[in-house]
Amino acid sequence: MSADRLSDQLADILQQSSPLFASLKTEARDQLRTLLDAQIEQMGLITRAEFDALRASLDRANDRLAKLEAQLAAAPKPTAVPPPAPPTLPKAPKRRR
Repeated sequence: MSADRLSDQLADILQQSSPLFASLKTEARDQLRTLLDAQIEQMGLITRAEFDALRASLDRANDRLAKLEAQLAAAPKPTAVPPPAPPTLPKAPKRRR
Protein backbone atom coordinates (compact mmCIF):
# COMPACT_ATOMS: atom_id res chain seq x y z
CA MET A 1 0.00 0.00 0.00
CA SER A 2 1.46 3.33 -0.99
CA ALA A 3 1.66 6.35 1.29
CA ASP A 4 -0.66 8.31 -0.99
CA ARG A 5 -3.33 5.64 -0.87
CA LEU A 6 -3.00 5.34 2.94
CA SER A 7 -3.20 9.09 3.25
CA ASP A 8 -6.32 9.18 1.08
CA GLN A 9 -7.98 6.42 3.09
CA LEU A 10 -7.14 8.17 6.36
CA ALA A 11 -8.54 11.43 5.01
CA ASP A 12 -11.73 9.62 3.97
CA ILE A 13 -12.11 8.02 7.40
CA LEU A 14 -11.61 11.34 9.19
CA GLN A 15 -14.02 13.08 6.87
CA GLN A 16 -16.67 10.44 7.44
CA SER A 17 -16.19 10.49 11.20
CA SER A 18 -16.21 14.28 11.43
CA PRO A 19 -19.86 14.43 12.55
CA LEU A 20 -19.06 11.88 15.25
CA PHE A 21 -16.15 13.99 16.50
CA ALA A 22 -18.32 17.10 16.41
CA SER A 23 -20.95 15.30 18.47
CA LEU A 24 -18.35 14.14 20.98
CA LYS A 25 -16.94 17.65 21.19
CA THR A 26 -20.38 19.10 21.91
CA GLU A 27 -21.13 16.44 24.50
CA ALA A 28 -17.76 16.90 26.22
CA ARG A 29 -18.22 20.68 26.26
CA ASP A 30 -21.72 20.34 27.78
CA GLN A 31 -20.51 17.92 30.46
CA LEU A 32 -17.55 20.15 31.29
CA ARG A 33 -19.87 23.18 31.55
CA THR A 34 -22.17 21.26 33.92
CA LEU A 35 -19.22 20.20 36.07
CA LEU A 36 -17.77 23.73 36.18
CA ASP A 37 -21.16 25.25 37.04
CA ALA A 38 -21.54 22.81 39.94
CA GLN A 39 -18.05 23.62 41.23
CA ILE A 40 -18.63 27.37 40.96
CA GLU A 41 -21.94 27.01 42.82
CA GLN A 42 -20.28 24.92 45.53
CA MET A 43 -17.52 27.50 46.00
CA GLY A 44 -20.06 30.31 46.35
CA LEU A 45 -18.71 32.32 43.42
CA ILE A 46 -20.90 34.80 41.57
CA THR A 47 -21.14 35.69 37.91
CA ARG A 48 -19.70 38.86 36.44
CA ALA A 49 -23.23 40.23 35.97
CA GLU A 50 -24.05 39.63 39.64
CA PHE A 51 -20.76 41.27 40.64
CA ASP A 52 -21.47 44.30 38.47
CA ALA A 53 -24.97 44.66 39.96
CA LEU A 54 -23.60 44.46 43.52
CA ARG A 55 -20.85 46.94 42.65
CA ALA A 56 -23.41 49.42 41.27
CA SER A 57 -25.50 49.05 44.41
CA LEU A 58 -22.45 49.64 46.59
CA ASP A 59 -21.50 52.73 44.57
CA ARG A 60 -25.00 54.17 45.04
CA ALA A 61 -24.83 53.49 48.79
CA ASN A 62 -21.41 55.17 49.02
CA ASP A 63 -22.71 58.22 47.12
CA ARG A 64 -25.67 58.50 49.47
CA LEU A 65 -23.40 58.14 52.49
CA ALA A 66 -21.12 60.91 51.20
CA LYS A 67 -24.13 63.24 50.72
CA LEU A 68 -25.42 62.50 54.22
CA GLU A 69 -21.98 63.11 55.72
CA ALA A 70 -21.77 66.45 53.88
CA GLN A 71 -25.23 67.43 55.18
CA LEU A 72 -24.21 66.49 58.70
CA ALA A 73 -20.99 68.50 58.45
CA ALA A 74 -22.92 71.55 57.16
CA ALA A 75 -25.65 71.33 59.82
CA PRO A 76 -25.43 73.79 62.71
CA LYS A 77 -23.77 72.39 65.75
CA PRO A 78 -25.99 72.11 68.83
CA THR A 79 -25.09 74.42 71.69
CA ALA A 80 -24.15 72.88 74.98
CA VAL A 81 -27.05 73.10 77.41
CA PRO A 82 -26.32 72.16 80.99
CA PRO A 83 -28.35 69.22 82.16
CA PRO A 84 -31.29 70.04 84.39
CA ALA A 85 -30.74 69.88 88.13
CA PRO A 86 -32.13 66.81 89.78
CA PRO A 87 -35.44 67.41 91.50
CA THR A 88 -35.32 68.04 95.23
CA LEU A 89 -37.71 66.39 97.59
CA PRO A 90 -39.35 68.43 100.31
CA LYS A 91 -38.03 67.75 103.78
CA ALA A 92 -40.25 65.70 105.99
CA PRO A 93 -41.44 67.42 109.16
CA LYS A 94 -39.71 66.37 112.35
CA ARG A 95 -41.65 64.02 114.55
CA ARG A 96 -42.35 64.83 118.12
CA ARG A 97 -41.73 62.34 120.81
